[in-house]
Amino acid sequence: MIRHQIRLALSHAGFKRYFANVSWISLNRLIRLGVGFFVGVWVARYLGPSQFGVLSFGIAWVGLFSVLSQLGLEGIVVRDVVADPSGARATLGTATVLRILGGTVSVFAAIGVYAAAYGTTNTQQLAVIAVLAAAQVFLAADVIDYWFRSRVEWKYVFRARISAFALSTGVKVGMLLVGASVIWIAAVTVLEASLAAGFLFASLRRHKAHLGRWEARIRTAKRLLRDSWPAIFTGIAVVIYMRIDQIMIGSILTEADVGVYSVAVRLSEVWYMIPVAVTQTVMPGIVAARKVGDGSYERRIVWLIAFLFWASVAAAVLMTFIAVPLVHWVFGEAYAAAGRVLQIHFWAGLFVAVGVAISQWYLAENLLKINLYRTLAGAVVNLILNILLIPTLGIVGAAVATVISYFVSAYLSAWWFPQGRTAWRLLNRGIFYPLRGRGRV
Repeated sequence: MIRHQIRLALSHAGFKRYFANVSWISLNRLIRLGVGFFVGVWVARYLGPSQFGVLSFGIAWVGLFSVLSQLGLEGIVVRDVVADPSGARATLGTATVLRILGGTVSVFAAIGVYAAAYGTTNTQQLAVIAVLAAAQVFLAADVIDYWFRSRVEWKYVFRARISAFALSTGVKVGMLLVGASVIWIAAVTVLEASLAAGFLFASLRRHKAHLGRWEARIRTAKRLLRDSWPAIFTGIAVVIYMRIDQIMIGSILTEADVGVYSVAVRLSEVWYMIPVAVTQTVMPGIVAARKVGDGSYERRIVWLIAFLFWASVAAAVLMTFIAVPLVHWVFGEAYAAAGRVLQIHFWAGLFVAVGVAISQWYLAENLLKINLYRTLAGAVVNLILNILLIPTLGIVGAAVATVISYFVSAYLSAWWFPQGRTAWRLLNRGIFYPLRGRGRV
């Protein structure tokens, strides 16, 4: 009986479509992880901890202001296009204009706030920030990504993004070979963003018959911003507790410490991409299941949580044993201290995974305020712990602060809010799913 149900599920057209979408996303991630990891190691070794710290600090700093570019629109645009295809042209056109405006503001904010906080004496760091920030304007093309994702047609996004990645990676390798400075290496980020925007637009034009001309409307802009403002503040909180550690290390310790810590963070974030990719691809199915009301809605969320959590546990256990020799072998003696940081930091992946998964429930239920509150809680905990731990424990203290803050934000905070108690129940059903026996959900 069970085998028959599995065969029926595997043969279902919807399953095949989602599986194909997951395959394209997974292929994109694998290529980026493989090639990107190799080139990233090369960049880290080439620049050394101090100059790599300059680049990493710039990425973290610009990340603080990326929320102004993204405006929390990603999940909302996908949700609205899936729920109301007839209004897709206005939704997508308006979102594009909002993201262009937001990207422009984020560029000036990143540069201006750094100059006000740190002065203009460190011209190299300021130049790196200015170059990296420029990419935010081109990221408005992500709205095209949203449309293809809502149609579960990610293969077109794959072609555009992987082409941009391949060309920009070739340029980066060329710069490493000729001995380019950190500023020129940072400029490759802008190149990739602009190429991806161009390729996505070209792909959209080839499929415009499916949608027609996009249009921007003030009424739609008000609706999108009204729905997205909790996600905007959530995004601010997210980048604070994901990036504030590197910024505080750079402010309290040295650029070299930022470089060493960033090696561990980047290795951890390689794993973080997996729950994000899986969750992005199943989001349209979760939204659609909510409309049906046959019980599959919560089951899908529980299964998603269970899969992501236990896969992260397995990865963290493995990394506990291999982190120190792995870092030493891959990055060299100069980054040896990153091994201990990685052992600790990788355990945050458990809570990143369940946090990404349960956020889809908050989005589908339009409880973005709770999503905001739990993320703010994590950001506050992370900020306080970094202030307390970095001066005494150094970069290891920052790793401990990250794990605790992710635990508070992704898991513990769900219990605090009455409206979030369903999320607390879903989280526990997913986390303890393998222990319930006989496949009970």
